[in-house]
Amino acid sequence: MAARDGWGAAEPAGDPRILRAMRRFRFGLGTGRVETAGEFSDAVRRADASGYDVVLIPDHLGVLSPEVAMMAAAERSDRLRIGSFVFNNDFRHPVVLARQAASLDLLSGGRLELGLGAGWNVPEYEAAGIAFDRGGIRVSRMEESVRILKALFAGDTVDFVGEHYTITNHTLVPAPPQGADLPIFIGGNGDRMLAIGARHADIVGLTGFRMVKDVPVTEWFGAAAIARRLAHVRGAAGDRAHALELNALIQNVIITKDRRAAARKVVDEWGMAGFDIDVALDTPFMLFGSVRDIADQLRRYREELGFTYFAVGSVAGPGFDAVVEELAGS
Repeated sequence: MAARDGWGAAEPAGDPRILRAMRRFRFGLGTGRVETAGEFSDAVRRADASGYDVVLIPDHLGVLSPEVAMMAAAERSDRLRIGSFVFNNDFRHPVVLARQAASLDLLSGGRLELGLGAGWNVPEYEAAGIAFDRGGIRVSRMEESVRILKALFAGDTVDFVGEHYTITNHTLVPAPPQGADLPIFIGGNGDRMLAIGARHADIVGLTGFRMVKDVPVTEWFGAAAIARRLAHVRGAAGDRAHALELNALIQNVIITKDRRAAARKVVDEWGMAGFDIDVALDTPFMLFGSVRDIADQLRRYREELGFTYFAVGSVAGPGFDAVVEELAGS
């Protein structure tokens, strides 16, 4: 993979501790739930000024259209990359998504990062009248889509016959400036999603927990469980493991002098019955402490787990911006 801003040249295989140290921190700021153009502009300016690397736009009903919002972000900053976090594969045919992605990459000057997911929000499917297939079908469909997208971005003329998609003699026009190096992000926690990300994506993300009947399930939340998840990722990636960028979605940030009290408050509010507070204090998915405390935690998660790319949304305030200012580029 060619070098690009925010990424080193592809590193040779070797000691993972050394490889992790070679990759710098990156931060993504999520936005999309805004009511005015001025509010959106303020978020982009804030990301630019604080040293964030990417503006991330979710793909849900009830928020800004991600394609439009990403282009608007690119027009408001000539530095920030733009990313989908993440496109719902079931909302878009891969040929149509490839054209949208290529157009965004071209018009932003090669700054797109394409995040893709299999879809999970049942009420959105019901509201749109889209069938919500069982997980295995949705994930298989997404994997086919990723394979098609990568071939199109590489400039191939694609003939593809799969279980879910059939593509006949199609070449992508316009071509994305990043070509085959256009970074693809896939996130999740389950074995299959992470394995697909490991095989096909440039960036693999973990969210830490999943919701079951509105209750958070946290079996993959603590540092020890994360290490097992990442071992699965690296095993599935094989020879390309050294080139993967690892992302963590920060679910909560509280700048405080009393880390334990803040963690207890969040655990109680989220209804995480029986959850070990010490686990909440030792995870990249929730951050409690002073700006220096949190910066030191993120340095440790880079060294011990390999996370270098952290995404955060509305839970991040000026305190976390100060963390970004301290760590960005280091």
